[in-house]
Amino acid sequence: MVEHEGKALYVLVPVEEYRELERLRAGEEPTYPHEVVERLTEGKSLVRAWREYRGLTQVDMATRLGITIPAYQRMEQPGRNLRLGTLKRLAKALEVRVDHLILDDDEDEDAACLTGQNAELDRDSILIEGEAQEPSDTRARPL
Repeated sequence: MVEHEGKALYVLVPVEEYRELERLRAGEEPTYPHEVVERLTEGKSLVRAWREYRGLTQVDMATRLGITIPAYQRMEQPGRNLRLGTLKRLAKALEVRVDHLILDDDEDEDAACLTGQNAELDRDSILIEGEAQEPSDTRARPL
């Protein structure tokens, strides 16, 4: 950031981020990299498609989220709905915006696979479809 007399004048951002900001300013919908779209057409969930695009493993994601690997794997299952709080945590872990993890109903049905599960996650227990489950010893640990 370049400042003059305590006021921000310029901000240096990557070109792709600048283009995305321009699209938002113009009111355009979020765009998806070709590799993510390919994975969606293969029937993979958006969460899985973005994880693979970022080169992350399920263990990496579970570690970033502080949850068990099986809990994360359930989040990747196609056709599930995630709560907003969970989507926010996933977006942060994947370094994407929340709206990149949601497809509109108007999107191409061949690529439409909403992700996740009806779950609210925390570090102590996992609530899945109204059923409490204690984390197992498969909790991912930072290396």
